[in-house]
Amino acid sequence: METKHNSSNDATWDNGLSEESIRLLNKESQTHNNLDAKWGEIQSEYRQRYPELMNEDLSYEPDQFDILAKRIAKKTLRTPEEVREEIQNWNPSLYTRYDR
Repeated sequence: METKHNSSNDATWDNGLSEESIRLLNKESQTHNNLDAKWGEIQSEYRQRYPELMNEDLSYEPDQFDILAKRIAKKTLRTPEEVREEIQNWNPSLYTRYDR
């Protein structure tokens, strides 16, 4: 069981992480889970938007979104951050098959 030590304004836990660090890790984990869910929702639309991507480019294992983003980025000449942002903010009405 972790206990809280309050030796300064920024409390720390026995694992050495500050409350702020834990909060940021939790936020990052939640964002990752949201991307996992979002990918599940838009995968078929994404395939239509990028027909040059093959099944192996879009294969996905749970909790491995970063690997997927890197593969897509390499094939589409973008950064993984750009791919992540596109998927996170995906709006199918913004994309058609012929707008590239």
